[in-house]
Amino acid sequence: MALPTSGRITVKDIVTEMGKPTRTNVSLNTLAKEWYDYTGNLVFAKSEHKLSDWRGLVWRPLLEVLRIKPTQIERVPINGGTYSIAVTASGPWTASITRGGTEATLSSASGNGNGYFRLTVKGWYDGGIDQLQYLSGDVTVRSGTKSVVLRWYRSDLLLEEELLEDFR
Repeated sequence: MALPTSGRITVKDIVTEMGKPTRTNVSLNTLAKEWYDYTGNLVFAKSEHKLSDWRGLVWRPLLEVLRIKPTQIERVPINGGTYSIAVTASGPWTASITRGGTEATLSSASGNGNGYFRLTVKGWYDGGIDQLQYLSGDVTVRSGTKSVVLRWYRSDLLLEEELLEDFR
């Protein structure tokens, strides 16, 4: 979608284009700063704005951005764990388990812009050591044409003393 190239433009038109149609009582300067921060359009780097500045514009990032933090989780304990993964994105994103799916689950696995999701890795006791199929796994986060991978490891799984007792 794009804003009209001619005729009247309202603040409601702008916030609708930004994906925030219920937003009210916002100044043009605030909208301009948000527009500049997201799109990089230099028209909005100045301090004075008028509605006609937005004619024909589309709310899309100048550059696609996708980052996650952390990108790796080492030494998942034998009892498993839940991890919060921060996502920095310039648009809609989704996270999916691409390896080790029987050992992990995701919650809040999609969003738009910055956000987070949770990765829960099962512990060995959730099904017994013989039920574990993976000592590591991958979560792939995608946004637009970009993707990044989070890898988790059970690097010390077989070194845990409690586990070794089961095999003696």
